[in-house]
Amino acid sequence: MKKLILCLICLFSLCACQSGIEATLEDSVIVAMDDSNVSKEEITSLSKEEKKGNYYIIFETATGHYEYKIGKDGRIKDRDYQSIANENVEEEKKEEEEVQPEPEEKPAEEKPAEEKKDEISEDAKQRALEAACINMGIDTSAPQNVQVTMEEGQLVVRFDFGEGVTYVTTVDPNSFVATSSYSI
Repeated sequence: MKKLILCLICLFSLCACQSGIEATLEDSVIVAMDDSNVSKEEITSLSKEEKKGNYYIIFETATGHYEYKIGKDGRIKDRDYQSIANENVEEEKKEEEEVQPEPEEKPAEEKPAEEKKDEISEDAKQRALEAACINMGIDTSAPQNVQVTMEEGQLVVRFDFGEGVTYVTTVDPNSFVATSSYSI
């Protein structure tokens, strides 16, 4: 129910923005929360300010750090997400790498690490597309020219929908939950 209310608020905000009405600082907080699929209860710290004709929203949750730049029209101009869990995992991996001895040569059959890293199973691609479509509220058969890639440990779903609009959605590869969406 909360997500429905947030979606309606965002829809109203977008409609209002198209009619020349400016979004408020509080509206921009709601837009950022909706884009990141985060509820107010999940936010552990929140910073918001208006500067140079834009709203800057910065907040943290138990799982990540979010930064948004939102225009007075209510549209997201820039966003950044850093997973707190991934940072801790990367630090642990670095410590393990320092301690572990050099591995022996790989068998000839094994694929290089770069190829394995970029491989995404068809199931993962389908689940990522479903998450992106759910996030946008559209049917999974509607998108065209679908591409799913792995970027910085996140699945990135790009597809065309409507007239000349490309949507990009970032999906967590473990939970298959959309973490951000925008159109270009």
